[in-house]
This record gives sequence, C-alpha cells and structure tokens, in this order.
Amino acid sequence: MNDETRQLIHKLRTLEDRVAQLEAANLSLSDADILASVQVTGTWTPNLKFGGASTGITYTSRSGQYIKVGNIAVIAFDMLLSSKGTFSAGDAATITPLPYSPAGSVMYGSGAHYFSGFSSISNAPVAYFSSTSLILLAAASTVAVLTYANFGNTSRLAMTVAYRTS
Repeated sequence: MNDETRQLIHKLRTLEDRVAQLEAANLSLSDADILASVQVTGTWTPNLKFGGASTGITYTSRSGQYIKVGNIAVIAFDMLLSSKGTFSAGDAATITPLPYSPAGSVMYGSGAHYFSGFSSISNAPVAYFSSTSLILLAAASTVAVLTYANFGNTSRLAMTVAYRTS
C-alpha cells in the first residue's frame, strides 16, 4: 500500500471517529445520515484468475483493504505468487471478487504501485472492470490484456483502484 493510500485511510478513519462523536451529541437525523454514509472500511481477499479459473494458483502472501465513501470505493491489494498454476498462454488475468460491485465500467484511477516477476511488460499494470472483477492490462504504446503468459511463478502485484459502486 502506498503512502497516499495510507494517508487516505487515516483521514477517513479520523472522519469516522468524528461521525461517532457527532452522533453521540444527538445531531439531527439528516446531519447524522449524511455523515454516517461517508465511510466503510474493511479487508478482502483478492483472487487471481486466468480465463476465469484459479486451479493451482498459490500465494506466498496476499491481502486487500478497502474504503467506501458514499458510492466511491477505493481498493488496494498486494499479492505475491508462489505458483501461477497451469493455464493456456492467452488466458486473461483478472482479480475477483471485488468488495463492492462496480457501477458499470466507471473508474477514477487505477495503477500498480509495485510489480515484479512479469514478462513482456515494461510499464506498471492498470485495470478496468467487468461486471464483478478487475481485468488487468499492460499499457505502453498500445493497451493489451495481461495473460497467463505475462506472469511468472513468483510475480508480485500491488495495486490501488478507485471506482463508483452500484
């Protein structure tokens, strides 16, 4: 998780504490409703899939955190593979499930803050949404879907994505 994400999490947790104080002070319902809808935080377990399957994929470590502010979710994950399993070279790489369903393909930003152990990509991976997962992309002079062939058995990917929820 990068410093910007940590700072955002800290600010939102501080805001959550303030909401609790204001609710304890018996704010009017409309003020409390507005403030209570501001934030939800939690953890999730991201799963890497190739062509929609994950058989044989194992991890040295993986973790995910999320923050939801109104209908905007910010998710961050870090995964280090110990085996990428066995799939066809062209099988598309996806991350699923997401903590919240996306509202269409509207995304406010995505990008890997760390990646290693990949082949045939030089820039940090980015992502876009299908209905329930992130589809990983390699962006250079052209954009291409990351596939099984781009991953190594010890690939590591840490990424943050912000998106509108349904």
